[in-house]
Amino acid sequence: MNLNEAFKNMEEEEKWQFILSTGAEPNIDDWGGLCPHCNNAIKYTVGHYPQKDYPGAVVAKCKECSNDFLIYEDVINPHFLVIHEGADIVTTIRNPDEIAKNDCAHITEQRLFNENLQFCHLADDFFVDLIQGKSANPFLDENQAPLYTCSSCESNLEKIAYSKLKTLFKSGEMDSFLSSLNTFHTKGFLQDADKIILELDTECSCSSRHKVIFFTHMFSYGEFPKYTDFIIANIQGANLIYINGVYSKNDCKSYVDKLFLRWTLIADKIYAQTAYIGNQYKKEDEMKKLLHSLSSYLPAHKTKILTKTSNRTKIKNQLNKEGEIDLNDKYNRQNSGLDKLDNFERTHSKFYAGIVDSDVEIISGSFNYTDGPSTDNLTFSNLPIKIFNKNYLNMLKLDYSPKESKKHYYYKSFGERTFNDGYTIYKKELLDRILNK
Repeated sequence: MNLNEAFKNMEEEEKWQFILSTGAEPNIDDWGGLCPHCNNAIKYTVGHYPQKDYPGAVVAKCKECSNDFLIYEDVINPHFLVIHEGADIVTTIRNPDEIAKNDCAHITEQRLFNENLQFCHLADDFFVDLIQGKSANPFLDENQAPLYTCSSCESNLEKIAYSKLKTLFKSGEMDSFLSSLNTFHTKGFLQDADKIILELDTECSCSSRHKVIFFTHMFSYGEFPKYTDFIIANIQGANLIYINGVYSKNDCKSYVDKLFLRWTLIADKIYAQTAYIGNQYKKEDEMKKLLHSLSSYLPAHKTKILTKTSNRTKIKNQLNKEGEIDLNDKYNRQNSGLDKLDNFERTHSKFYAGIVDSDVEIISGSFNYTDGPSTDNLTFSNLPIKIFNKNYLNMLKLDYSPKESKKHYYYKSFGERTFNDGYTIYKKELLDRILNK
């Protein structure tokens, strides 16, 4: 029986009882964090059903110091949250007003853990880093090379796009839209959508018109996204496909970083093959900055980073100085992204790829992930998955099989009035609109 059909005319508790009676299994996400009072490690899972989800919170008592704390960010269906280590549940909260009034300290270092976390990095996703001021939006840095330029006159379309977006915020139209959207989000009407997709029409100085697709977080940490929190997923009609030549390492890093963020939204899997991160001349603070940007731009749950064993050892030594390895051990996580890389010790290949539906966007050449004024060559291309597996992954004893996504996204157009009210869509339709298929 279709659960969505069965939900019609049911009261809230009836819906939950019906779900449980069908034997439907929730999707489970593994999370963890630290007690805000004593830094005791807490491990828990959050369960959610695509058909019916409500955000909420859980008050928990630490087993180490006996103080209460609140688990709130990214909690959906709090009555399905299970704490496995470090604390006991005191009560669950579903009313947003009660959550706002609760004065318990929030769990700290809250992170989604899985086997693909690279470099023992504990940073949240890029948008949370933006909110907390730990990262900056590379699309707004005028010192970075533009990924999207006009195919007619080669003007920087990124600058034009953000100018139009900033104007939209100043007009108050975005505030009105976000306030309404937050109401739907709080009430759980957006299903599992955790990204806001924004479509905007822009015009270049040469009069050519372009459609810009932005995306941002869905009120992470309860914050409304600012215009600086929006990332460009695509600009239709731009010169992206013509990256092919010799560029400074700084420009190479700009292209790769912006593609990483693009792939955060549209790719099902991301591969980063770099023989070295940085080089032997990098100082510790420079190396730390490179590691942070690499980890921040790449979503851990769908990224595989491949590097030489010697480089991996250097990275672990660097992070160990900062205590991050010890904290990682405290969580008992496995870092498969860095383990068993001996097979890649003799390779010097460098490529960065995002698997998008049945195709692969790949940028490759001589560029190791670093920065500086010296030059490397880079070429952007598209390959079918079958060819990518054969020519790239199979050589590294890897393989990738496409998986269908049932995730929802919230899409809002400020260009076509047909879509002006916004709506939730699946990944396939999202890709069709972003890539103009």
